[in-house]
Amino acid sequence: MADVFQTILLKKGVIPLVEGQPPQDSFYIIKQGSVKQTNSFMSHIAQENKTLGVGDFFGVVDCMARRPNLYTIEALEDTTLIQIRRDQFDILIQQNTPIAMKILRFFSQKLRLYDGILTLISGQKQIFEDPVHLYDLAYFYENKMRNYKAAIYGYVRYCQQCPSGTKIAQAKEAILRLYKQHGKQLEFHEPDVKDFYVTFEDKDIIFLENEIGNNLYIIQNGEVKIIKVVNNQEILLNVLKTGDIFGEMAILENKPRNATAVASGRVLLMSISKENFGTLVEKHPQIATKIITLLSDRIWFLQRHIFNMMITDYETRLYDALYIQALKSRVDIVPKLRYTFSLTFEDLLKFTALNNPEGYRILQNILSNKTLFDLDNQKIVCKDVSQLQRPRNLLLRYLDRDLQYKLGSVFSEKSGA
Repeated sequence: MADVFQTILLKKGVIPLVEGQPPQDSFYIIKQGSVKQTNSFMSHIAQENKTLGVGDFFGVVDCMARRPNLYTIEALEDTTLIQIRRDQFDILIQQNTPIAMKILRFFSQKLRLYDGILTLISGQKQIFEDPVHLYDLAYFYENKMRNYKAAIYGYVRYCQQCPSGTKIAQAKEAILRLYKQHGKQLEFHEPDVKDFYVTFEDKDIIFLENEIGNNLYIIQNGEVKIIKVVNNQEILLNVLKTGDIFGEMAILENKPRNATAVASGRVLLMSISKENFGTLVEKHPQIATKIITLLSDRIWFLQRHIFNMMITDYETRLYDALYIQALKSRVDIVPKLRYTFSLTFEDLLKFTALNNPEGYRILQNILSNKTLFDLDNQKIVCKDVSQLQRPRNLLLRYLDRDLQYKLGSVFSEKSGA
């Protein structure tokens, strides 16, 4: 690599990054030697504790997302590192696009892995994405959720992507039945992409989990909800806003969608296809930098979500979920600061997989504390965000240790380097 990147020597035993500490403005690629990577609350999950060697990198998520360090790093021997500052990422991409693509693919694999972990934590046996599951998903939306727009979308995509499927006749019959019962307002239309841009209206399905994808999207305006169906319930994974990116896994890994994207209000998206993605990265490195920055933030958020889902005390889990959302929005956690969350009552229950009578009761009890909480147009309002913080030792006290070990055994052979 060019001399623009600094090479530094890390002596054996030196700890350059500490979990939970503020991030540095650089990340590192190992040129020679090795380091140990550890994480306190995901120590048994997906080989999060591992040895990194030549060609591996660390600190990318923390640096690019500007979030507290996810891992502690310790040099196992005298180790030579290539230091990449945050503001040098465009240069790295221009000089060595394969490294950027390696990071992107690693991030995509990590996101898919974390989504799988969340699925298992929610109590569902992991089912790998496959278009054949589109029929069952459409049936769920028709008969359980009464979401007929999503149902028609799922049935149509099943017919398109599984033309020899065993339920083609049932899917076609369902489409005709829904059109007849609910009118042409539910009629399926392919997205109208003009000069890379496409618009979706409120509650439009952008894509469904299990369908084959060919595009990633950058939100130009509006909000998109990312949802997964677990045990016949919708689980809210994320609420994405202007500037966020989604759908990248279909581009980078050539696999079916692993979650559903739904427009929340009118939304304008930039659509980038699989065919022009590589050229786009080479010609416009700032776009790859933006994608990696946003994926870094999402990895940080998902790991924190996994931690939240492993909290066995439901009241603590709900408080922690609000705290995560405040951190995600980069709210200053200071006394007396009032903040209105983008989440509704129902969204918070879905996020924590507590959308059941017990979860509803506990959340209702929490929000009954009018000195701390209020509701504004169905959105949750916290009158003092500093009160959302719970000491880390309290969170760790309620952590499901058995689940940690079980997940570790399930995913130990699936996590990438």
